[in-house]
Amino acid sequence: MLHDFLFDIGKVILNFDFNLGAQRIQGHCSKVSADEILPAIADLTDDLESGKMDTSSYVTEVSRRLGYSGSEDEFIRAFENIFTPNADMVALIDHLKQNGHRLYLLSNTNGIHVPFFTREYPVFKHFSGAVYSHETGVMKPGAGIYEAAIQQFDLDPHRTIYIDDLEANVIAGRELGLLGIHYDPEQHHRLLENLRALQVQLND
Repeated sequence: MLHDFLFDIGKVILNFDFNLGAQRIQGHCSKVSADEILPAIADLTDDLESGKMDTSSYVTEVSRRLGYSGSEDEFIRAFENIFTPNADMVALIDHLKQNGHRLYLLSNTNGIHVPFFTREYPVFKHFSGAVYSHETGVMKPGAGIYEAAIQQFDLDPHRTIYIDDLEANVIAGRELGLLGIHYDPEQHHRLLENLRALQVQLND
């Protein structure tokens, strides 16, 4: 039987390291040291991912705080390429797609990263749709972003397997009926065990 799958992205499909971006711009920042860059802009990044700021407004305010002297394009190039694919998860997604399951994305992310990872990583071609926090204006674990995905993709939550690396997000999804699995990339085999058990349950 075919099932619907709802996937988080960060630390599930892609690992990421914001420090890579900070390292690339540190030579252009006059107001902060290298290790102060990310703490200085953490609240702005939350605003970017929740849709309170667009990309240009974000870069403008980041530049003011950091004393960043580079261009917007240089900043985007520095911070967009911070990802490494999780090979185990990519293989699983390939397998699920080949077997006809419907795959969707649900992620706290932003307008800098989405164009990059959807362009650079072929695994994202397997997904039939996506709900992103910066577009909906709600971040996980807020109920609204799950409700948006359920409605947009016409999901039956009780037959939709949801995979996320943050337990709070999984719990929030379960409260709306989703079959949530807490994912640890260091314990990928546990995900496979949980999927087998869930699929047996759904097929009964």
